[in-house]
Amino acid sequence: MFSFLVTTGSSSSLRRWTLVWTLMVMGCFPPSLWAQTASLTGIVRDKSTNETLIGAAVLVKGTTNGSSTDLDGKYLISGINAGKVTLVVQYLGYNSLEVSGVMASVGKTERMDLYLDPSFTALSEVKVEAEALKTTVSAIQLMQKNSASLMDGTSSDQIKKSPDRNTADVLKRSSGTTIQDGKYAIVRGLNERYNLALVNGAMLPGSEPDKKVFSFDIFPAGMLDNLIIIKTAQPDLPGEFA
Repeated sequence: MFSFLVTTGSSSSLRRWTLVWTLMVMGCFPPSLWAQTASLTGIVRDKSTNETLIGAAVLVKGTTNGSSTDLDGKYLISGINAGKVTLVVQYLGYNSLEVSGVMASVGKTERMDLYLDPSFTALSEVKVEAEALKTTVSAIQLMQKNSASLMDGTSSDQIKKSPDRNTADVLKRSSGTTIQDGKYAIVRGLNERYNLALVNGAMLPGSEPDKKVFSFDIFPAGMLDNLIIIKTAQPDLPGEFA
């Protein structure tokens, strides 16, 4: 805006001439010289579901001028240099989008809705592994049901409710099992030397130097997750008893 000061006449005339010249000078220039910016607005949507996307980033390429979509998926970018621009759209879980040739008209707010494609990552295989819980009564019952041999068991839940102090005390509660000398197990009448003890699948050596037996009173009852007694031959177990 320009104003010219004319010094002829009174002070009131001076104000009048200043105002007149100011308005005349402003009218001599087209609006394009003092309003060169434009605005863009629109809604960002999922291309497949047409759902609006909240928080998507919309940027004028090559500038730092941009906007994020609101709760309705709407964006508004102001102060854009007039002309054709390229919009860059990014959103988590979607492929980035570039839209070129978007016309930004001087003094106007143009509308441009944008649609994003979801990004998918191809996986060859997804494997989920978990170990079955073996400390409950139902877990022991399931093991008995699925076992190919005759077996009995006691869960840690049952052990916690009993006054048993060691593994030998727990063993004697199983049917067909008796405890000799408070520590040696006799299962279904077989001599204690025919018993085989395993902890977490690892075979335990004999606890006595002069005979093949194991003292089950060594392990406190509180250490057990469960106690399983297999009473018949099984292919995956050693055949020493034979």
